[in-house]
Amino acid sequence: MPQSLPKLILGIDPGLTVAGYGLLEIESGKPLDWGCISLPKTALLSEKLKILYESLEHLCDNFPIVEIGVESQFVHQNAMSALKLGIAKGIAVLLASRKNLPVFEYSPTRIKKMLTGNGRASKDAVQRMLANEFNIDLKNLPSDAADALAIALCHRTQTRSKIKPPIPI
Repeated sequence: MPQSLPKLILGIDPGLTVAGYGLLEIESGKPLDWGCISLPKTALLSEKLKILYESLEHLCDNFPIVEIGVESQFVHQNAMSALKLGIAKGIAVLLASRKNLPVFEYSPTRIKKMLTGNGRASKDAVQRMLANEFNIDLKNLPSDAADALAIALCHRTQTRSKIKPPIPI
């Protein structure tokens, strides 16, 4: 692991088709890296979870990550989708535990409200805000990666707040 890199927050947008990740410098608040982990659509759930875990572990082993933020799942109309996303989130929580890293959970509404001022903002609005804030071309910021960076930025903002610091899960 490079010693000269600043301490980072890893934001994770859990998913079983595509999972987003974003690495944000704690001190400067600037993104270091972001991207998507694509999981094979036809793979068994157990294989997808293994790939997801190993991909996230690779990030933790190669970057100085000190905290992890994840998006909580919500049940809208499809409880099965929420359950599967919860399993993917569980992989992130397991990884954090195995790496002795604190993990924090944020709802989509809280993330959107903190970043845009509107808890019901569209995914596109969040993506555009991040692209503008960090001077990233939108075509280089896939929506799942944008969500992960938004989670990391939300966590950084929340931890710097004197009002109500987050509690690890």
